[in-house]
Amino acid sequence: MISCDEFPLQENCDPTNPEEAFLWQLVGPPGMKGAPLPFPVSYLRKVSRRLWDTGARPNAGPQVTEYHRPRTGDPNALFATGEWKPMGQPKGPVDDLEVRELPLEVRRKLARQLLENDDFPIPAPDGPVVPEPTIEVPTFAEKVRVAALAKVCKVANSIVLDVLADLGVYASKPQSTVTRSTAQQVYVLLNDLSGR
Repeated sequence: MISCDEFPLQENCDPTNPEEAFLWQLVGPPGMKGAPLPFPVSYLRKVSRRLWDTGARPNAGPQVTEYHRPRTGDPNALFATGEWKPMGQPKGPVDDLEVRELPLEVRRKLARQLLENDDFPIPAPDGPVVPEPTIEVPTFAEKVRVAALAKVCKVANSIVLDVLADLGVYASKPQSTVTRSTAQQVYVLLNDLSGR
């Protein structure tokens, strides 16, 4: 029996268990975009049970397709569900992610998360460690308007508002104010992302 946090695949589902016999076949349904599971696994277990209880059994005929998991963080919603392909095609690595293919906003969010989790420095392609960049942060007033912060960061107001939202700071318009420490954090994040 698969655990509640395991993704249902043919290799980890028990074909003799009514709640798992068809579970792996319910991932990545036709027309589904953006996610491989249309419903929680607990519900899909009930669907598998219903199929079993109405007489369906696995291995009624030869299997002609198999499920290929999506790449980790696949930016293309058409393929983020994974794909059903003819049997025998090589399965690519699930974690094959090309960061340059990600949309700019996703790359920014990824960089923010790496910075927040202290996942820098990162190894360079030739092996040595790249030191964290040092950024001279301007001295901000105790309270800073979003519009003024955007001007100092040399970005649009909407970008500062997006960064604030990602940080969990409520600011709805350019006239909103943030604290000095929040302004410094936004400045560092935006300057790290732009490579200045």
